[in-house]
Amino acid sequence: MKRKIHVEHAAIGEASRAAQLYRFAQRCPQWWLADAGRVGPACEALVRAMFRDGVLIRMRAAQGVLCWR
Repeated sequence: MKRKIHVEHAAIGEASRAAQLYRFAQRCPQWWLADAGRVGPACEALVRAMFRDGVLIRMRAAQGVLCWR
């Protein structure tokens, strides 16, 4: 049995997803450090160590680490 997906609902879902991704990408390194601190001291230490190599280079990796919780 095939499910019908209404075009209007799909468009709303895509727009909502795009807005979420935009907000996700706009978070600064300090936000990620604070979030890592809320997860725990080991997570914060990991993110700090990753940021030592270069924040802009490692910020995507930090985002990936924190999204797995």
